[in-house]
Amino acid sequence: MTAGKFSEIVRKVSEHLRLDGSAKLTFVVSDGLRPMQLFCANAPLQLDGLLTVALTPRAASCKPRDRWLADETAKADACCTPAAGSKCCA
Repeated sequence: MTAGKFSEIVRKVSEHLRLDGSAKLTFVVSDGLRPMQLFCANAPLQLDGLLTVALTPRAASCKPRDRWLADETAKADACCTPAAGSKCCA
């Protein structure tokens, strides 16, 4: 894919979504023979006049489970953070 095409895709997405600058760039790829797989993009490198981005396989995650864990962590943090007059952690 050319850098121009990639840039255009990112531009179109950013028109509809606010992009987090610290987010990891992830690709879902299949070669047509193997099942789709998640890949994390590494830092771009310039090689022989081409901008190259190596992809590293990434483990899949279960989004509902990840959200549930985040909610549970937030609840635990809220409960165990001492607040004025709170008896939660007594």
